[in-house]
Amino acid sequence: MNHKKILITGINGFVGRNFLNFLLEKKPNAEVYGIDRSFNTAKHFTHVECDLTKKEKVKCVLSEISPDYIFHFAGTAYADGWKSLFSANVKTTLNLLESVKEMGLNPKIVIIGSAAEYGATDIKEPVDEMSMPNPTSPYGASMSCRTNIALAFRNMGYDIIVGRVFNTTGAGVTDRTPVGSFARQIAEIEKGLHEPTVRVGNLSPQRDFIDIEDVSSAFYFLALKSRSGGIYNICSGKPHSIESILEIYMEHSFRKLNVFTDPDLFRQNDIATMYGDNKKIQVETGWRPEIGLHESLKRTLDYYRKV
Repeated sequence: MNHKKILITGINGFVGRNFLNFLLEKKPNAEVYGIDRSFNTAKHFTHVECDLTKKEKVKCVLSEISPDYIFHFAGTAYADGWKSLFSANVKTTLNLLESVKEMGLNPKIVIIGSAAEYGATDIKEPVDEMSMPNPTSPYGASMSCRTNIALAFRNMGYDIIVGRVFNTTGAGVTDRTPVGSFARQIAEIEKGLHEPTVRVGNLSPQRDFIDIEDVSSAFYFLALKSRSGGIYNICSGKPHSIESILEIYMEHSFRKLNVFTDPDLFRQNDIATMYGDNKKIQVETGWRPEIGLHESLKRTLDYYRKV
């Protein structure tokens, strides 16, 4: 990717900024452009303010840059209602791909997907890329629609890859996830900001956790080395219960902690077990997750200790 034009949408987001750091370590001479709605700072890349829900603005940006690679990370898992989710996750993707088509461009396009697309699968775990989507949440439905749009454009002849990311851990992960919420609460307890009690929801579900640095490297490997294209799971391939996450955090904390189970934190339609099969990305690209769960959770906790 040296001396290539690389466009990253959602560059200020959790995945976008971490991928940028990984990319610049590997390809310091890459010409990087970052799209987001606004910027406070923009180091080591050319920032482009653009609302991806406005198609004409997207076309103008693509016309000026003419990228060789596009990494589409823009979107949200947290929005009030279906309309907002579909605007952020589906409309932005459709505008981007239609603009690529209408401008006559042919970049390699890597799009972030989500394990939430699989939802309540009837297939025995782990789920692979051939598993039929059956989302149980508005977010999962919006991301499944996003993927279907991407695959439709791929069938039209465009070079498009979808990386379905499972539950992400690591420094900077949002506290709207159990992983981030536990870390924030424990960090605040260690600072003496409130009583040593961690509020939790349902601890029994098992999920597939993957560090953000491994996610970043997976997208990089997909862009350079994937062969068949289509959908790739980005996951560890191992299930861990939410309870085990809390236990690891408690091991790393220097305070004795109590646990309070709050029924208000339980999620509707929570799936008992969800973990992925990552053979496809491993076989085609040589990618392997390198950061263990203990190390990743320590990084997450250290991040919240510094916030």
